[in-house]
This record gives sequence, C-alpha cells and structure tokens, in this order.
Amino acid sequence: MKKLLRKAVILLVVLGCTACETVEMLIQKPEVSVNSVQIQDISFNDITLNMELQVYNPNPVGIDLESFDYNLLIEENSLVKGLAGEGLALSAGGSSLINLPLTLSYEELYRSVSSLLDSDESEYRVDTGFNFLLPVLGEQRIELSHEGKIPNVRMPRFEFVNLYVKSLGLMGADLVILMNVENPNAFDVGLNKFTGALEVNNQNWAELSTLKAVDFPSKEQGEIGFQFRLEFLSMGRTVRDLLADQKALNYDFSGNISLDSSLDLMQEATLPLNISGSVDLVHPDTTGGEHSSLKIERSIEDNLINIFGLY
Repeated sequence: MKKLLRKAVILLVVLGCTACETVEMLIQKPEVSVNSVQIQDISFNDITLNMELQVYNPNPVGIDLESFDYNLLIEENSLVKGLAGEGLALSAGGSSLINLPLTLSYEELYRSVSSLLDSDESEYRVDTGFNFLLPVLGEQRIELSHEGKIPNVRMPRFEFVNLYVKSLGLMGADLVILMNVENPNAFDVGLNKFTGALEVNNQNWAELSTLKAVDFPSKEQGEIGFQFRLEFLSMGRTVRDLLADQKALNYDFSGNISLDSSLDLMQEATLPLNISGSVDLVHPDTTGGEHSSLKIERSIEDNLINIFGLY
C-alpha cells in the first residue's frame, strides 16, 4: 500500500513539472559512502571487521534499498561474500547507516594465500553493491569499494626438543623435558597457562602444567623446562631400558593453553594444543655444547614451572 501511494505521489510531481524539466532532473541516484572500517574483534583464530556505510537519499520522495551484496578479497582471493536481501526504506532527504560485519578465518586465509604466512599484515578490499528501486527510473545499482590492511595473526609454535635424564636409578628416574616456543607474530604473546598429558612411546608419562606466566617477545623464541619423576615399579622395566638407551623417543602431547598478547582488542583465550614428534635423550655424561648440563640446569632454574613426584 505504501509503495502504491509513493508511486502516486511521484506521478503527481511529474505531471506538475514544466515542459523543460525531465524525470532525470527530479529523481537522482542515492549516495553511498564508507564512514569507517574498524576491527571489531580479533583472536588467534579469526578477525571481524565492522564496516559502517552511509546511504543518503537526495530525492523529494522516499525510495527503497531492496538488497545489497558484499565481497571481501585478499590478494584478489574472494574469502567472504554474501547477499543481504532485507529491504531498507529511505525517507525523502534522509540517510541511514548500515553496519556490515565481516569475519575472516585465519586458517582459511593462509590456506588460500600461503605467502601471507610470512607476512605481518594483509591488504584487503571490500566490494559492495547496492540495488535500489527508484520511482520512474526503476532498478538502479551503485557499487563501492574500500581498501585497507589487517594484522596477520599466527599461533605460536610449540615443540618438545630434549628429554634430559637428570638421574637414573633402579627405582625411578628424574627427568626434565624442554619445550621450545616460537612467536612468529609482530606482537608479544603471553603463555598464561599450559596443561595436558605427555605420552612417550604410547605410554602416559606425566601431566604437565604451568605455575606462572611466560612472555615471548615478537619474532623471538625461548625454552620452558618441565621436571617430573617416573617410578619404575608402576611403569615397568621397559621404561628404564628406554632411558638407558641413546635412541630418540616419540611423544604426543594433548592439552590446553591460555594465551594473551600485546595486540589491541585481543582478549585472553584458552585453546586446544595437540603436538607430536620425536625428542632426543640427553644424559649427564654425554652433554656438551648447546645442550650442556650447565645450560639445562640454568633453563630449569629460570623456567621450571612445575615439579612432579617426591625427591
């Protein structure tokens, strides 16, 4: 009913025009502009941009925005696109704001543009198209693009690198396992909590956890030492034989980590961590150079964050 009334008003306006006036002079295309594009939310998994658009109707009668579409591209790769079909009525001479949230998965970003794994930021472009229904002129489309940059966020890399046999006896062994943490980001990362189960050669050896936070500056790496004890009476002689040998051991770790960062808007988050690989055995009588006993003892003193068992 409202649309019929609006068309009737337009018809009366047109009929009342002088001969020199044309319909094009009376009906103008709406104006669309970008007010702002801001980071609404960011995490180690994804980023959400909020794009605020302003639509202005310069005409003496109301018009309808029937739909609009959008496409977020990075390195010419379309990653987030959609169509909003809900109509928007614009009053005569009036304007309206449209908030367009765009959420981009970092996993999808790096899978689509692998070269960005080594970059600290990405250049993006948002293409938008607005479909209006104008009196007399009918359907009209206005397109608008906006370019900018977003920070690239990557998970720190965790890897157990050495299993130090601090002492080995008939009843048990005192061990220290060193974990290397690499922060590939352009901002500092804080490891506030680390907890989970460590399996070695498919056998549960220890529950590892932190008692204090550890910070890792941008583009740097460091080591954390975890100390624990194995009792051979409960675990069997096979474990003692493994520790007496010089062969590398296979490990699996499954747990959770809590991370924060120096990046604005990024909140502390708890994330799952599942890593596996092989770890070298380091014995007191064979250490030297990079993995000397002195180096490991210093790492224990500086970074040891949990002690297991009785000594």
